[in-house]
Order: sequence, then structure tokens, then C-alpha cells
Amino acid sequence: MPRSVLNPDNTTPTLSFPTPVSDLEQMGDVDKNAVFTVIIDDFVSLSHENFRCKPTKEGAPQTRILAAWSQGAQFDRSGQHPFGQMLWRAEIEKAMAQAQRGGTIDPLDFAKEVERLRPPSHQIDDGLPAVHVNVLRHVSHGTHVLDLAAGLDPAVTSDDALKLRPIIAVSLPNRESIGMAGTFLELFVVLAMRQVIKVTRDLWRHLYPADPEGGFDVVFNLSYGQQSGTKTASSLIEQEFEALADQRKSHAQTRLVMPVGNDNLARANARWDLGSETQLTIPWRVLPQDQSDNFVEIWVNLASDEMTTENPGAPLLVSLTPPDYDEPTPFEKAEDGLIFDYKEHIARIYCDVVDVPPAINNRKSVPLRRLRYVIAVLPTYDPTGQGSTAPCGAWKISIGWRGADLNPKSGSREVYMGVQVDQEPDSNVQINHRSYFDNHTYRTHLPNGRMMDTYGYEVDPNAETPYKDEPYLQDNARIFGAVQRKGTQNALANAKDILRIAGHRASDGRPAPFSASYYSADRAPVSNGRPLGLTPTASYPVDRSPAQRGVLAAGTQSRSGVALRGTSFAAPQACRWVVDQLIEAKANPSADLSVVGTSPALEEVAAAYEDPEGIGIDRLDKLKVGAGRLPAYGPHRTWSVSS
Repeated sequence: MPRSVLNPDNTTPTLSFPTPVSDLEQMGDVDKNAVFTVIIDDFVSLSHENFRCKPTKEGAPQTRILAAWSQGAQFDRSGQHPFGQMLWRAEIEKAMAQAQRGGTIDPLDFAKEVERLRPPSHQIDDGLPAVHVNVLRHVSHGTHVLDLAAGLDPAVTSDDALKLRPIIAVSLPNRESIGMAGTFLELFVVLAMRQVIKVTRDLWRHLYPADPEGGFDVVFNLSYGQQSGTKTASSLIEQEFEALADQRKSHAQTRLVMPVGNDNLARANARWDLGSETQLTIPWRVLPQDQSDNFVEIWVNLASDEMTTENPGAPLLVSLTPPDYDEPTPFEKAEDGLIFDYKEHIARIYCDVVDVPPAINNRKSVPLRRLRYVIAVLPTYDPTGQGSTAPCGAWKISIGWRGADLNPKSGSREVYMGVQVDQEPDSNVQINHRSYFDNHTYRTHLPNGRMMDTYGYEVDPNAETPYKDEPYLQDNARIFGAVQRKGTQNALANAKDILRIAGHRASDGRPAPFSASYYSADRAPVSNGRPLGLTPTASYPVDRSPAQRGVLAAGTQSRSGVALRGTSFAAPQACRWVVDQLIEAKANPSADLSVVGTSPALEEVAAAYEDPEGIGIDRLDKLKVGAGRLPAYGPHRTWSVSS
């Protein structure tokens, strides 16, 4: 756990403490049929009017946000949380009342009051507190996502509709605590999910003691992700969601909505069939003036007799050649737990064996072990001039097979490689530059100059394309090599029960070029009894037209709007749909809630949807858009996605 956020009084991240009654009372009354929208994201503007209820008769402001966990706030000495602090509904409403000026809530005064109640663990921008700065920037990822998922205008929305849609917001700590490559992301998210489930469980038992086995339905939206990873539906987040949904299925529904990711064009993914060639070298372009580390992960499945006590050596060997080396670096002999350092510690290769855990309640699961290499390279620039740096340029990653048997059945084995995400420490700076695979056979554009996507989308099905054997597939490994667009999906969103949301252009249905593509079924990594979601569930708009890019939703201040682009903003549209479906179904006593708002349910809706305009691109490639493309989903506002 990063020390910047760790509570020294609670060094083991645990949430075993019951929620104090005093805190539950601050959350107020909640209807039995309410469905919680839970956002796990960055800064959320808690005072925004789209997250409020109608004011009281006396004009006092009221909010639908019943709890907000600021994971980056100074730790709470009460020991209730492993890091950060919770802000409860009554406290939010009190802060809004303090900041109210003539019926309008001043967002900066509200931010100052929140900072007084829950001081942040760090300050940014010349000492200004983080909450204050986030309001001044007028835009935040978390506020935008929450507005798309749960924003409503209290002036025109009925009291009943507002009361049935309570919100819990979890603000992740700053990027420096999470890690530029998302090293600690899963830990923060898993603990957020556990905390939310614990609080909603305790609130139910507090409000409805006669029905202690009941519970509130909870819909999580996590518009975050990673590129590198196992992609076998067994990440920590996917395991946690699987466990929580299984534990709660008898009395409450749990859903998780995630984006497929925006890495389709990032040149950050490679797959190679060792049966066709047992050695492969890929140039890895590490950029100049990069102030962050760069990481590549390499994965391959292991047979039962590989990397055992009797046979400890790794069957797949990896070598890394820096740009300034004249000769290729020889393959390193590797075993589980070994680390290789390069000269002056500019780079390092880690080797380990990862056990993929079996699925819950699946006795047919068989043990699955995977070999993982992690290649780490130092930043190429240090502004202080004090630290070591790595050379920029084309590094070379070489893999070679030394095992006796690739695969007894097919004579081949798939190797998966990915460049990990590389985020900025703060949205206001650009000091980190993501590396990429610079393979000479990869093509970024078509001969006609258009950007190259996974598939071609010619309106005329008989139109000529450059590649006659597979006219629509523009990602054929036989032609373009190991660096692929297929397989660029979010490494944390591969479980079939997660709603995995892609993005497209609303005006003509064209899939967004950046929206990730999944592996085809015959090329996907093998799971361990977990059903993989081998395509996106469905697609929602991320652009309105070629000239109107992005999705319009709330800025940090009430009645402000901003357009942001990415599958992060397609996912909350699906989240809102899930919440609405559950609320509607709960009004029907005979409804089977276990199938409402699920990934298969959304697939069915998307497959049946027909564009009433009858225009657009007819071609449907499931690896890009899943079961189908749906229209923007949200309330009608002047600046709404559906205006």
C-alpha cells in the first residue's frame, strides 16, 4: 500500500469494522426498492445540482449522494478505513448549506468546507488543496461519468424517481498513489467495492431490522482499466466482483459496468503463435523526455510438467536489447521468482509463475498456471539530473521457445505481450510518454490515407479493398505481423458477467477507431472454468458525428457542460440503463431480478435494436461492438447526450 495514503493505525487493509450507527443515521432513509449507483472514479463534484434531491420547504439543499469515500483524504484515526475518509450525506448537506448564496451553492466555498472536514493527503498547484483545484479546472472525469450514470435535474424529476436512485461516490487517490502504470489500482478498487457492500448491508439492517437477510441492489461503474494483464477473467477486480455477486445473489443484485478501453490504435498489444515460428523479435519504441518507467508484460500458458520442482526452467525465454547495444542480448535462463538486471540498472526483467484461480462453484475447473515476464525500463529523462535514465529509441524484445513440446494437440502455443498504461501524474501536465511496439509490418493508415481500424467499414459491400483474401479484416497477423488491434481490450474487463461497453459514432454507427477489439474465440487466452466475455456486451455512442466528438455531460460546476471522449463515457450510459431496468423490475413482484440488467440482457436488447433512421454502417463486427449498437441513453437536457 502506498505510504501517501496508508493509515498507520490500520496497517492491514481491512473493512471488518461494522459501520457506526451514528454514520448510518447520517445517510438518512432509503426506500426498500432503491438501487444504488456506485461510481469508483476520480474527483466528483459532490455539490453538483444533478446529484441533488429537491430542496426542503425551507430551501435547504438535499443530496442523493449518501456517502462519498475520498480515498486520498488524510487517514481517519478512528480506524474505520485503511486509508482516506468517508463523507456522509448529512455532512455533504451541511457543507452545501454553508456554501449557499441566495439559493445557489458556490462550488468553491463548498470545496473549502469539504477540505476543512476531510483534508486531502497532499496539495497540488502551488499549495492549493486538491479539491479546490479540481473545481477550478471546470472538468473532471469522475463528475462527467457520474452525471452520465445517475445525473438528474431535480427541478423536473419526481421525488419518487430521485429517492429510488441514491448514489455512493468513491474518489480514488491521486495518480502518484495509484501508480502511473496502475500498479495499485486493483487494490483501491477492490477495497472500494467491499466498503460499499459493507455500508449498504449495514444500512439495510439499520433501516429494516425485521428483514436482516435483505439488501439493496448495487450497480458499480468503473471507467478505469489496464492494457497488460492476464485477460482470463481472473484479475483481482473480476474475482472480487464474482465473489460479491455470488454472496449476495440470494437477497440482492450486484452489477459491474466497465469500458472495453481506448487502446485499439496504441500499438500496445501483440500476439504470436509459436507453432508458426519459435522465435520472434519486436522493436519496442521508448520515447525521449519520458519521466516515467515503461513496462511490458509477456504471458504464456504452462503445461502441467513445466516450471515444476523437477523442471524449474522457463520454457519461454526472453531477452531485451537496448538501443545502444551493437549485438543482440542472449536469451536469459529464467525460473520462477528470478530477476535480471541490466547494466547500470537501466532495465530489469522479472519472471514468475501465476496460478489462475478456479471459478467459484465450478468443480470442473482444472489447475491453470501461466508464465509471466515483466520488463521494466527506467525513464529516459530526469529533470533533476540526479537519477539514472535509460536510453530512448528502439529497444528489441526477443522471445524464443526452449521447451520440448509446444502443445501435444495442436503443435502451437500463443504468446501474449502488452505495453502497460502510462498515465500522467496529474491531468494538468504532460511529462509521461507511453511506449509502443514499432513493428515494421504494422500499418497505421490505409492506402487512401484513412486511419486503419481493426475492420474496414465500406458502405458498399462490393467495394474493392487492398486485401482481397479478407476484405474487411485489416488486422490479419499473416499480413501485418504480431502487433495486433485484436486483444486490446481492458485487461480488467474479461468476465462474462461484467457489462463490457464499447463505443461508436451516433450519426452513422461507425465503431470508434480507438474503441478496443477483443480476441477472436480461437485466439483468446485460456481461462480456468470462468466463462470469458469474448466480445464487448454492446456499444454506446462516444461521438455524435465526425465534427462533434465526445459525449456531453456535466462539468464540475452546476449547469456547466463539457464534451469528453472515450469508452469511459459509454460505460455509464449502460450503468444508467441497468439501474433503470432494476427499478422497473422491482415494481413487478413476479420479475426474476437475477436476469435483469445483466450482460446477456443488454446483449439481447442490443441485438434487437434497429436504427429508426435506417442509415449508417450495416456491418456489425462483434469483436468491436458486441451484440449491437444502441442510441445514447440518458435524460433530455439542453446539453445532454440525447438532446
